[in-house]
Amino acid sequence: MDAREVISVLETLKQRTPAYMGDAPKAQHYQRLHAAYDAAIDAVGRLAALEATGRVGMETDRNRSRRSRSLDGGRVMAQFAWVKDETRHRARQAIMHYVLAFCTTRVWPDRNSPSLHGFTPEHGDCRAQVGDLVLLESVRGWTKWNIGWLRAINPNDGWPIYVIESLEDGELCNWSNVGLAYLPREELASHPDWQWNDRQHKFRDRWNRVCWEGEDSYIVKPMPPIFGEAYSVTLGTRTTHGFDDIRPVRSFPDWRKVTMATMKQCLAECVAERKAAKVTP
Repeated sequence: MDAREVISVLETLKQRTPAYMGDAPKAQHYQRLHAAYDAAIDAVGRLAALEATGRVGMETDRNRSRRSRSLDGGRVMAQFAWVKDETRHRARQAIMHYVLAFCTTRVWPDRNSPSLHGFTPEHGDCRAQVGDLVLLESVRGWTKWNIGWLRAINPNDGWPIYVIESLEDGELCNWSNVGLAYLPREELASHPDWQWNDRQHKFRDRWNRVCWEGEDSYIVKPMPPIFGEAYSVTLGTRTTHGFDDIRPVRSFPDWRKVTMATMKQCLAECVAERKAAKVTP
């Protein structure tokens, strides 16, 4: 289908759309549809003209960073919070598992079991803050921003605009005329892995494997990595069942350069430090 055929289809759709006039909601809806068809027809015509002159690639690259598309209550920005080729699928899976397991109600024949945790709706002095995991409210349908990270708030003269980061791909979207509910921050603080990327999750997998296959694995257990500023990381061990409070740690400036051999050496040092403390279970 070439540009002329596309324009013909759009014009046909426009002609079949009633042209109600006035200020009633129904009339306004059809007026917006007519405006959308006109804009689409104009865009296809411009694109065909650019393609004919060989400039379509240049124009597309130039305008890519300015593009946006409208949603119900939100405007998507062509910006991403994550670095190139970064993915966070495992973090999203962990968040969604938590929400379904602990933030939903179970309905029994004789009673409803309350959820163990839940999102706090904004009310009074209880307001979402930048960095919160938030749930969009008063939104029709489902988008990839319905649950996401609140990255910025624009007061906008009393009509705040919220910048939400998608859990799926890190794309940012401005949302307005919506409500927010946020997960309690003390609960959020106990799940730092929700903001890890997939490479960091795989790093933890390797550290766990080293500890499970290492010396005294029956009593020495891995602590989750603590990722710090830039690429720094701290690895450590604990004693199973909390028999003691000895938790040796080692820090590294760049977790991306920590090899399996380095992890094994780290584990050996942690085990030796524990034994030197002469702690027995």
